[in-house]
Amino acid sequence: MAERLFGLSIADFLDEPYLVIISRYPEYVVELGLGEDLELVGDELNNFSRKYQQQTLEMVKLIQSLLADYNQGSLVSDELFSHNIYRHCLDDWISEEPYAEFEYPGTYHITGGRLVSSAS
Repeated sequence: MAERLFGLSIADFLDEPYLVIISRYPEYVVELGLGEDLELVGDELNNFSRKYQQQTLEMVKLIQSLLADYNQGSLVSDELFSHNIYRHCLDDWISEEPYAEFEYPGTYHITGGRLVSSAS
């Protein structure tokens, strides 16, 4: 993937890896209405295996590294703004890594909401 990102304009650099990453989540692609654009049939579920998630995280780390090397001095204000937002999103994603092994939190109610008594 790194070879495909070298020499791209900032707009293309921001778009290309985003499409690669979201294509790893077919349910999200269908939800966004991009199934046809990304040539996904729409009959696949997201893969939440630890190995697959680790591969995705490694891709995100690579994108973050390449983004950090991007010449920010050559960007106009809109591009710099997009660059900074994208960097923040990648940083946020990577910061979740220590919690990847956590189980889904159990709740006492089927929807995960609080039970409220009628006296409240």
